Amino acid sequence: MAPLSIVVALAAQFVSGAAAIINQTVWQRSLLVYLAGSAAVSSMIVVLVFMAGLGAGAMWAGRTADRIENPARALGMVELLLAVANLLVLGLLSLDASEALQAVQRSTASRGIPLGLLYAGVASLVLLGPCFLMGVTSPLMSEVAQRQLRLRHNRFLVVLFFVNTLGACAGGLATGFQLLPRLGQQGSLRIA
Repeated sequence: MAPLSIVVALAAQFVSGAAAIINQTVWQRSLLVYLAGSAAVSSMIVVLVFMAGLGAGAMWAGRTADRIENPARALGMVELLLAVANLLVLGLLSLDASEALQAVQRSTASRGIPLGLLYAGVASLVLLGPCFLMGVTSPLMSEVAQRQLRLRHNRFLVVLFFVNTLGACAGGLATGFQLLPRLGQQGSLRIA
């Protein structure tokens, strides 16, 4: 096994963690706008959906990853699907939906449906798919490390998760201090 393969695997984990937190932060900020400025509800929805999606994706991939013939190819496909999902969310956020939102607000108010509940449900449906895919990445990377890179020692798996978490920390700092102030929500999602 070439050391370059290890560097590529670690870099992929770092970037994956950074992209996940950039997405989470931008989604949370975007929902803040749509939920009439409720930071608590926005945070709750995004963290709930993010963690549920990660857990469900990891559980599913953990049960099926050993049956995948080429985990590296599968991981690449999942990352590609994540990029497409991110572009779709970016497209949704770039729409001028003010008239449609006002019509939905009037309609739900006339039926006695709490508007926050409607927004929470729609946001959950939109974000659950990308979060599920994010959860799939770590078990697949574990399979890549064990089967294709032949790194069967548990210490390397711990390093993979550490580097992913380190990437998430870097992504969070970059989003808060650089990306959102300089590029805004849409530019930050493009980077992710």
